[in-house]
Amino acid sequence: MAEDRQDAPTAGGIALRVLAATAGAYAVAYFLTAAAAALLFRSSAERVDAAIISSTLGLLAFPAVSIWAFAERRLWAVVAAPGAAALALALFEALVRP
Repeated sequence: MAEDRQDAPTAGGIALRVLAATAGAYAVAYFLTAAAAALLFRSSAERVDAAIISSTLGLLAFPAVSIWAFAERRLWAVVAAPGAAALALALFEALVRP
C-alpha cells in the first residue's frame, strides 16, 4: 500500500502538468506554425498556402502536446520537453526566415 502512495500525483505535480499542457503546448504550437510558415514560404509556396498549412500543423500540435503532458509518467520530461522543442523550433525558424 505504501508503494502505491509514492506513485500518486501530488498537487504540485498536477499544477506543473497543467502549466506544461497549456503554456508548453502553446509555445510548441506557435513556434511550429512560425517555422513551418517560414519553411513553406521559402520553398516558393504561396503566402496563403503557407499560412493555412502551418496553422493546421499548429492546431494539431497543441492538443497532441497537451494530451502527452498528462499521459507521460515522468514529470521532468513533461516540464523539459515542450521548452526544448519550442527552443529548437524557434532556432530553426530563425534560420529559415526569408
